[in-house]
Amino acid sequence: MLPLDAQSAWLQSYINSSEKQKQLYKRTLIVIVISQVLGGAGLAAGLTVGALLAQT
Repeated sequence: MLPLDAQSAWLQSYINSSEKQKQLYKRTLIVIVISQVLGGAGLAAGLTVGALLAQT
């Protein structure tokens, strides 16, 4: 973890730069999309496995 003064400097660089804000927004959106895809696949796989286990 960064010291408090380094954290505030890092945060201030994002506050002052619209380009860094756009990069952070894009990265955050990519993480959310990937997690939604993996979560949906996991849910579908869980339902399928549950149905197969219930059938046997």
